[in-house]
Amino acid sequence: MNGKQQSIWFRILLSVALAFLAGLLTYVTLMAVPAAATNQSPNWSNGWPPLDFDYLRTPTAITLVSFEAIAGVAEVQLTWETASEIDSAGFNIWRSEVEEGPYTKLNTGLIPAQGDADTGASYIYTDTTVAEGVTYYYKLEDVDIYGASTFHGPVSATLPHTIFLPIVLKPCPCQSTRPPLHGTANFAGEVEILIPPNCTTGISAETRILVTGTYTGTLPSVTLWVLAYAPNDLYYPQSPNACEGEPPSQEGGDWQVPVYLGEKGGDPECFDIVVILTDQEASQFLSDWVRQGCQAGQYEGILAATLNKKAITEKSYITVQTRD
Repeated sequence: MNGKQQSIWFRILLSVALAFLAGLLTYVTLMAVPAAATNQSPNWSNGWPPLDFDYLRTPTAITLVSFEAIAGVAEVQLTWETASEIDSAGFNIWRSEVEEGPYTKLNTGLIPAQGDADTGASYIYTDTTVAEGVTYYYKLEDVDIYGASTFHGPVSATLPHTIFLPIVLKPCPCQSTRPPLHGTANFAGEVEILIPPNCTTGISAETRILVTGTYTGTLPSVTLWVLAYAPNDLYYPQSPNACEGEPPSQEGGDWQVPVYLGEKGGDPECFDIVVILTDQEASQFLSDWVRQGCQAGQYEGILAATLNKKAITEKSYITVQTRD
């Protein structure tokens, strides 16, 4: 074979090689681009043999910050947090009573992913199919959009046994024998004393305590007053400003008034704190009473018989005890 013939054959072989490389490059490009652009597997319906181009994709992963199991009352709360989620589809929770397994999936449907590649998310799953005294082991499975998954854990939680202790009620040191006030009116509405609780003890005598409560359904024309019923069987109206004869403060369903009970240096005594509703005339009577006591420097009590002649309605009371 002369030199001219060798040159012709070299050119032919070079052309074939270049054509083969160009075709292979086109093949790879056509197969890889749809997968990267759509995050889906290529369509092999054209009869080409399936090739794996997963190495061309961005690696899928989540960055897990924490995964915890917290035992509660008849439940275990599972919490986990991610810093980032790349191509994440969601999560599954798996449980076993043995750390080595086997594990059973708890959720019926995939727990949807809430994060993305830049930001993570926080998740809570509550397992209520639990029993007292049993230790449960949990694994978290993260699943990506291609079906690949990774397991994290396990973490564990043990539900405590519920112990029922007998309730011991401390008897109230003061048992009120006071007959309820029964004035000439029957005003509608509910009134409750919140502070102090009934049967409170150790209240300092002659020391200001704040009595508070709520009211509902009362008419705008009625006024709420608080009376301290003393061991001498007399009632003492309480006022935030006695020298002005002001009734307790009322606003938005709440009321409050400072209350003074007993005298320093005496023995512990029991008092009833009584809440009444009054009409305008009865309210003016109580206002004048405390104003006169302030001016005189001495507060006189009021008999129940006097109050029962007024348009008042007793709504609530508690019993408390002072200390010496």
